[in-house]
Amino acid sequence: RRRKANRACSHCQKAHLTCDDSRPCERCVKKGLADTCTDGARKKAKYLLDDDELLELKKEKQRKAYSILSSMLNGIDPTWLSGSPENQAGPSNETPDNERVKHIYGDKTRPFPYTEGYHFLIKYATANLEKAEVLRIVRSLAIFRPSLIALQMPLTEDDEVFVERSIQRTILEFEKLISFSGTPTVVWRRTCEIVVVGNEFSMLSQWSKEYLMGRYIYEFFDKPSILEYWEKFALHAFENTAQSIMMPVTLKTSTGQTTKCAACFSIKRDIFDLPSLIVGNFLPIL
Repeated sequence: RRRKANRACSHCQKAHLTCDDSRPCERCVKKGLADTCTDGARKKAKYLLDDDELLELKKEKQRKAYSILSSMLNGIDPTWLSGSPENQAGPSNETPDNERVKHIYGDKTRPFPYTEGYHFLIKYATANLEKAEVLRIVRSLAIFRPSLIALQMPLTEDDEVFVERSIQRTILEFEKLISFSGTPTVVWRRTCEIVVVGNEFSMLSQWSKEYLMGRYIYEFFDKPSILEYWEKFALHAFENTAQSIMMPVTLKTSTGQTTKCAACFSIKRDIFDLPSLIVGNFLPIL
């Protein structure tokens, strides 16, 4: 068993991975990050922070939240999102988007039940995969679930409600961005519940948007694709050195046929550094 370091390097600390005392550490050497391997900064417990430090911590969380939206909106003409000035609704008019925003920030928003998604995954895998294949998925879950639980434990219910509101608000922006993209795109949560479906993906898979929404993305993968997806997600869920995951995927269409695709999955994290949304782009291999 690897001996725990007295202080993790900045890369291992950010990825919530075990480090060692050598500099550069063994993990950074393997990842090609030896030149930037330095001791990570130790964070004070919240109860030890003074008022100025607490204020700075809140500002840092806000900056992270805005950086998520900024990265999505980079390079997009803002008028595309809001429409031309003459077509914009007046201050007294309520658009569907405004109504949805009001609903997001309403008192009825509750933390998302992610546990149900993991239960469904095990149930689906047990019913559709061989025993050895189920064990591969279970091993994948065992890689990232401890880090996930460790980060979730300090969160209060208010924190979880805030995260869910941020995710739902981000989903609205993804819907706008994907509507301007010609690439078949789907967005799903870390437990694979589909939350955004682009028109192009619906055409590619021949499933309607209404049918896809709320279902699990792996239900539309063949067996090898399901196994490879969970194994790659487990390795990159808390790994910050890779921006995206690329892999071949075989999609199951509504006609019973399959379509081979080259897929790229980008993991988006919330302000607590938890993987929250995965953006999947699919290009058919002709």
